[in-house]
Amino acid sequence: MTGGDDVGRPRVADDRRQGADPPSLELVTPIGVDLAVPDPDPDWSEATVAEWRAWWGSEVARLIEPESETPIVRRLFDLLDQAARFEAAGRLEPMVAGSTGQLVINPLLKHAQGLRDEARRDESVLGRGPKRRLDLGIKFGDAARSLDEINRRLTGGSNSGPTPTPQDPRQAIDARAREA
Repeated sequence: MTGGDDVGRPRVADDRRQGADPPSLELVTPIGVDLAVPDPDPDWSEATVAEWRAWWGSEVARLIEPESETPIVRRLFDLLDQAARFEAAGRLEPMVAGSTGQLVINPLLKHAQGLRDEARRDESVLGRGPKRRLDLGIKFGDAARSLDEINRRLTGGSNSGPTPTPQDPRQAIDARAREA
């Protein structure tokens, strides 16, 4: 700027500022309504089927769109089932002869670990596990908690009373200047 001109970009309206309208967390399947649990894969082990049903019984399962996101959940549990099978087979003989006769870790165990690593990525997308739910900003304590309370927690409001509208500090200064 030259010559004392104070020309800049016009001020963006408060409601148009980045982050002014934070996304709200909404349950796709409301609390109190039975969630339709898709059938597990018939080839899965009993343990995987039990995990599948437990996941669909959790509150975090209510946050996904079942029609479009069930394939991600199915992929996760398929990876976990495969990993368990490879681990079981690899544990029968954890060390095997390598290409030159040396002892090496059974490749089945390494493959199982790779499957688990891939499954972890899907788990983080779906919010499976407490740390992952916190990473996604999801925290459940009580199944009856209202969406309003969840939205207040996500926007940093208090848990009692209506959510206060944040005041722009510049507006507070302008108001005090007008009063003086």
